[in-house]
Order: sequence, then structure tokens, then C-alpha cells
Amino acid sequence: MRTPLRFVVAGFLTSTLGAATLSSAQTVPVLQPEETVVTSHAAQSVQLHGKWMVVGAPFRRPGEAARPGFVFLYERTGNADCNTQSCWTRRAELNRPDPLNNDRFGDSLRFNGKRLVVGSPATTAGSEAAFVYERQGTTFQLLQALQGDPHPPGVSFSNFGTSVDFHGPRIAVSESVFPSNGGAYVFDHGAEGSWTRTAKLVPVNVDEGDQNGWTVEVRGNTVMSGADGGNYATVFTLLNGAWQETQTLIPWDGASGSFGHSISIRGNRALIGAFSPRTFPGGGSAYIFERSQGTWNPAASLTHPEPFDNDAFGIEVAQTANRIAVLDRAHVHLYESVGASWVEEATLEIPALFDLPSTERTMGLTRSRLALALAGVVFVYDLSELNAH
Repeated sequence: MRTPLRFVVAGFLTSTLGAATLSSAQTVPVLQPEETVVTSHAAQSVQLHGKWMVVGAPFRRPGEAARPGFVFLYERTGNADCNTQSCWTRRAELNRPDPLNNDRFGDSLRFNGKRLVVGSPATTAGSEAAFVYERQGTTFQLLQALQGDPHPPGVSFSNFGTSVDFHGPRIAVSESVFPSNGGAYVFDHGAEGSWTRTAKLVPVNVDEGDQNGWTVEVRGNTVMSGADGGNYATVFTLLNGAWQETQTLIPWDGASGSFGHSISIRGNRALIGAFSPRTFPGGGSAYIFERSQGTWNPAASLTHPEPFDNDAFGIEVAQTANRIAVLDRAHVHLYESVGASWVEEATLEIPALFDLPSTERTMGLTRSRLALALAGVVFVYDLSELNAH
């Protein structure tokens, strides 16, 4: 019997923020979990949309035999003041149509309330895939399975599905082959009602170990692919019916490594995390690029307000229209847009007990909530008081 995922719902405390752009008398909410729940290492990915939350649990629990991964759909059924685990009701449970031990189903997710794409970078040769579903009420219908190329010689598995994204009729799936290099696959929805692979995007100049294809984002005719090991992100643009490599983005100050480990695109703004330091002592950064006339230009960089060695600041990033979230080992930092600047508006505390390897945590962000998945726990933070200020 599987142990259910646990939820911790956060409440508010207040604290002053010593930022020059805010008066010393102004208080800024600081969200902290009301309880700590220790369970499995199951929860790995999370997405929020309206009253729905989707959680991926791709890994086995410690001491448990190998098993397939699962994805769970939760609906928020409590009232506006509800702040317990009972606010969320589990409505559906998914696994692969052909479940495999260590299939890592749920390793990556993208959900818009209706369509769900799930990555399954299985460790069984030839079984890596991404699955496309459509939500129908509280159930999901499988529409299609997507796959990449056969493995290169000497590669046991390709990590196809480590990152997934979609925008409109277009789906992008990453493939991060180590020590070789993968890419970003593009699938377009055709008149016949299915998705067809239309491109595999790989930078012209790529070195072994760059881990190109670590993460991928797609917006319209733009695909951005991160090379975690190479410390860059590549922009591909569909021009005159053909995909072209149009730009390479790097950390312009050279301060941080693993640039491209996490990427979020919102309109003409790209947010890219670089969580590892290039020098010691040092920490990570998050870089903001703004697009103008087809070119992505450096706009701002964010660092930990109190940097410490290997703080992993930038390990995950997310954004809405006017808010940016940056994750480190022990906090989520929220920034709001104030004029042309980004000002930290709140810090979400994560108990020290959960200071785990950085790849075991992801987050989902909407205007009203932030969800953080780590170590089998899903922390849900209510941001409504921030929005009221």
C-alpha cells in the first residue's frame, strides 16, 4: 500500500525587511510551515492551476523495492479560510500505461488545468517517454505517448522527459544525455488530431558534458534549452518555417555556475537559475532577461540576501506577471516588481530538516499560492495577504 503524500499548509508571520526601497516601518509577510511532516522521498514535481494541484512521485521511498512512478491530482475543496491538509482532496492517480520499475513517471510535469504532460525518463533502455493527457472532470484521458531518438552508442538511457513544457498546440521535451549531449524535441499538434515530431534542437557548438537539454521552455515560436553543465542556455526561433539557433545566453557577470538548470519564460521575460558558485566562498544567482525586437537582453540579477557557500540560490525558479520566486536550500524568496526593480517581498521558510540535495525539490506558483514539493511533503503557501498589500 502506498503512503499518501502529505501536505503542510503555511501560515503568516510578519517581519521587517531592511530593503532600501521600503520604509523601515513597513512590515513584510514571512511565511512559515505550521507543522513539519516527515515521510517518503516521493514528491518530486508539482504544478498549480486554479483549484487544481498535480504532484509527481517518480521515485521509490527509502528502503522500498523499485516501483513505478505516480502522478496525483488534488482539488482544493476547503473554503477560503481552510488551512489544513483536508483542504485538498485527491481526485485521481496516474501511472504509465505500461508501468515499469524505475520508470520515473512524474519526474517532470506541465499542467494548464486541462492538458497535462508528464515526463518519464525511465532507466530501462528505450522506455523513456512523455505522456500527454486531457483532464475530463476528475479523470484524465491519455491522448498520446511521445518518444525521442534511439540511444547513442554507449549510452544506457537518454533522460528523455527530464523536462517538459507546452504552449498552445506545441510541446517541448528535453533530453539530457550524459556524458554525451541531448537536445530539445518539438512536437506540433496537427489537423489529424495528434502530435508529430517536427524538430530536434541541438546547439551548433556543444561540448561533451554540457548536459544540453537539461531543461526546456517553449513559448510560441521560441524554445529555450538549458545546458546545466556548460553554463549556458540556447534560444531557438521558428523563422520562415524552420527552427534556427538565434542566441546563446550566459551569466553576464560570471559569478554563478549551472546556469540553465532552471528556466521560466513569461511573455518577454526569461528567468534563468544558476545555483552553483564559480568561486568560493560564493552562492547562486537568478538572471532576468528581457526580450526586445527578438533579442534577449540582460536586465537584472538576483542573489541571496544573505549569501552563504553553496546556498543553491537559483536551483529552481518560477514567475507570474508581477512576481518572481527563487528557491535555495532552505528558503523560497519572493520578489515583486516595483517600477523597474525587483524587490524581495517575502521569504518562505523551509525547516532545516528538509535541507536535502537540491534536485529533490521543485515548486509551482500562481498568483494566490506557491506549492513546494520535497521529500514526500508538499508545502502549500497562501499568498493572498501579499496580494492585498
